[in-house]
Amino acid sequence: MKTYPAGAGRRHARPPSRGGAGLRISASPEPAFVADMDGSITEWNPAAAELFGITARSAVGRRCYDVVRGRHPDGEPVCRSGCPFLAGLVEDRGAGPFDMDVTPRRRGSGAPQQKRLIEIRHVALRSEAGQDPVMLHLLHDVTLLRRHERVGWRIE
Repeated sequence: MKTYPAGAGRRHARPPSRGGAGLRISASPEPAFVADMDGSITEWNPAAAELFGITARSAVGRRCYDVVRGRHPDGEPVCRSGCPFLAGLVEDRGAGPFDMDVTPRRRGSGAPQQKRLIEIRHVALRSEAGQDPVMLHLLHDVTLLRRHERVGWRIE
């Protein structure tokens, strides 16, 4: 297994180009970000900025686990140093979608907002130029959906 030393990623590195077009996550209406092999955020779209209350300027270059701080609904940290999803990327193991709790911050004050339940999907991206792979994180707020699932759908 290939290992990657801490700090191996470049602070403002661009993810590998996919056929010259780039990722263009900024156009996604859903929150999305890209992290390199040491967990440093390299791309952060406007929808992620809106969800987390953190601008791209503040997020890019920081470790994803310090910014997102996701937890399983049972309280255990999902986002942490030694991310199992990045390790799975190195070992070519996939990971299905799962839910995690996040507590967004208010822009400006940094005050916590109401906890949100987010479904997250990971996509490993590898370049043809042999650069280290990166992980695309796609997020979808499922707070209301899961609440309805718990209490049952009622049509009146």
